[in-house]
Amino acid sequence: MDYFNSIQNTIDYIEENLEEPLTLPDLARIACFSPFHFHRVFLMLVGHPVMDYIRKRRLAHAADLLVHSELKIVDIAFSCGFSSHESFNRAFKKLFAVTPTLFRKEKLYTFTLPEKAALIKKPIVGGPFMQPKIYMKPEFNVIGYELKTTSEDGKNLKEIPVFWQTYLQNNKMREAIPNKKDPSVELGICTDFNQENGSFSYLICSEVTDSNNVPEGLVARTFPETKYAVFTTPKVAENEFSDSIQATWQYIFKEWFPSSGYEHAGGVEIELYDDRSISPESKQMDILVPIK
Repeated sequence: MDYFNSIQNTIDYIEENLEEPLTLPDLARIACFSPFHFHRVFLMLVGHPVMDYIRKRRLAHAADLLVHSELKIVDIAFSCGFSSHESFNRAFKKLFAVTPTLFRKEKLYTFTLPEKAALIKKPIVGGPFMQPKIYMKPEFNVIGYELKTTSEDGKNLKEIPVFWQTYLQNNKMREAIPNKKDPSVELGICTDFNQENGSFSYLICSEVTDSNNVPEGLVARTFPETKYAVFTTPKVAENEFSDSIQATWQYIFKEWFPSSGYEHAGGVEIELYDDRSISPESKQMDILVPIK
């Protein structure tokens, strides 16, 4: 399947139906994906959660109507999919930092409006990428620290590195995790995805033999048996490690999934750091993606 064409078709459909009801399951059907797989592929290729993208395009359309039509603001709000005048005002001001009334009054043409996405196929830098190992991971327990974040406006890309930096600099945080199954292994886990607003939980944690009696400030979670594709990042120097991880994620969704016959199963995504991640000369880690 050509993922770029599938997602571009949904982008075109969104553009033609900004004043109509749009749901993630309906768009997923247009793309011929399951809803969760569509959510992840759209985010990876476009850079925004699909419903966040729709909201911004509707607000851009509303801004155009404010300047170039005589429609009442409340009518523009309803035509652009907002349930009330108040919710439209809040969303508009959050994006443009002015009210719809002021935007219309001042005819603020100078604003840069969110544009329709146009996908461009670019080569993925960072290879060569190894073919993944497919295996069934049994149910497992973890204890660790939780960050609630969102992919809206790329907030997670800023918050998660800071979360890791705080964890690594404060060795007491590491030592506070009890009953580690393997002290040399640390996990970064993405879970509790909300497809509507892009929010999710990110855990810095360790797999444990016993998840009872959790220390204050930590969380315990149990994850079910799941089939995973395990990708190993290329060996790189320390200053290239972060880029190699991002490039591997790009490879997974842009290259591997389209040709593999698998889809994202909707479970937790895992980044696994072990002794290979320590050496400054040659760093590696594993990415585990749930598949079906």
